[in-house]
Amino acid sequence: MQSLWPLPVLVSVRVLAGCGGGEDRRASPPPAGQAEPVTFRAADGHRVRGVLRRAAARRAPAIVLLHQVDGGAEQWDAFAPVLHRAGFTTLAFDGDGGMDVEALAGEARGALAHLRGRRDVDPRRIAVVGASIGGATAVWLSSRLAGQVAATVSLSPALDSTLLGLQERGAYRPHDVLFAANAQEAYAFEDLRRGARRSRVLVEPDGSHGVELLAERRVARAVVAWLRGRASHPAPPAR
Repeated sequence: MQSLWPLPVLVSVRVLAGCGGGEDRRASPPPAGQAEPVTFRAADGHRVRGVLRRAAARRAPAIVLLHQVDGGAEQWDAFAPVLHRAGFTTLAFDGDGGMDVEALAGEARGALAHLRGRRDVDPRRIAVVGASIGGATAVWLSSRLAGQVAATVSLSPALDSTLLGLQERGAYRPHDVLFAANAQEAYAFEDLRRGARRSRVLVEPDGSHGVELLAERRVARAVVAWLRGRASHPAPPAR
């Protein structure tokens, strides 16, 4: 029997059906570990662009990654997959704060809020990892937002006046911080460890600066072990 629909109409139906299937696939979340662009608002309301890599597990621990002043989220492209394989969701972003710790902290607070609002992240197990000025900002967050940050890694942290100001006011109380730097930059630890609770120093004699420290296998392993050991528990309450 001859079809009641002409051939061109049949072709059109098949094409439309294929388009519908494509839309459904695009609407589904990307595979775990794949870089996914996200946006969130900083504490002052401005929009920040970030890159999220989702862990495979439900209600996974998560990490906010704070870059150095000379780059953006892409500085973490090599190490974020390592953290993902260790079971963490990661969120890196392009900060506009420059060398201003409090401005960077405002953007990082937006990143923390974004992660806390996700159903696939355990809001009690969010850590912060930062490099250089991002490392100083990570320490600031640990000190000022103790109940929101389970653990911290500070790579080559700048000895910033903002942190020294917290110490002078008796408000410097970071916790569970791994400070890491090369031998030339480890001088800052004498001041930064003062008042830091449950913290450790790692000096890599031949290491480079900031994110590049992670190219040293010893440092990378220590960072992952530190985060696994501390971000597996809820953050302590703020004092």
